[in-house]
Amino acid sequence: VTAFDMTFADVALNGKNTENEIAGYSGGRPVMPGASFDLSGVATQYIKADAFNSFMIALGASSDVTVSGDVPASSDVTTPNDVPLLPLRVRLRVSRKEAPLVGRWDEIANADSVIDAFASVCAVWVRSDAAAEQDMNLFTTLRNRGYSVDRCVQAFTYDDFLYLDFIVLLADAVSQNTGKTAFCQVVEDDGAPYILIGDGRVDEKWTLSFYVALTGENPSADNPVNPGQPGSSGGGGGCNGGISAAAALLALMFLPVAARRIGKPRRPK
Repeated sequence: VTAFDMTFADVALNGKNTENEIAGYSGGRPVMPGASFDLSGVATQYIKADAFNSFMIALGASSDVTVSGDVPASSDVTTPNDVPLLPLRVRLRVSRKEAPLVGRWDEIANADSVIDAFASVCAVWVRSDAAAEQDMNLFTTLRNRGYSVDRCVQAFTYDDFLYLDFIVLLADAVSQNTGKTAFCQVVEDDGAPYILIGDGRVDEKWTLSFYVALTGENPSADNPVNPGQPGSSGGGGGCNGGISAAAALLALMFLPVAARRIGKPRRPK
């Protein structure tokens, strides 16, 4: 997982203004960590027996933030309506020996679209402690937002592994829809789509988990996790679009943003 600074291209005061679009979903102006931000709160996490590549982001949303985009210097201060926003590049490495891929590897690796072939079997799921549903199938949610998975997630195979690359704009925010907590939307900047996820609480923390498992409906809807058991995340409110989650390597030279790596990359095992 790599954090980076992001400079938006769509800054004109019109319907395409990226900051305004994010603010409409999150309830405030997006602000980002300063250059000294340390991405140290990423760790592997047990979710359930059939989940793999699972990890949790648990970071304090520092008050030392900078305003994203091109804004006047007089606006370069935080206000109570600001929403801490953390741009993250996530890369997952999935072994062909994982149970769902056994017997399907050649089909996936030789498919015209590796990500579509993989998505027919597995999905990246996102888990929010704040959402009653807990989990969201990221691929299904992207389609429900009108985006094909391959526009937001890139995939390729190399040797005995499948790599998934995607960018998440993680917001310390709640949905603006009544009765909802965590949310997942897609925002565009200069025509490039980015996954925007609100973690479901405004508590000066970024807290969210990702894992890979079989595709399908929300597994916690019919089989809620028992509080106190491994993987339990409690309840609390609904989720806007559910919250479940994450080729060609996405080199920074291809990112349509001005990006700077912050902290030390940490690859999930």
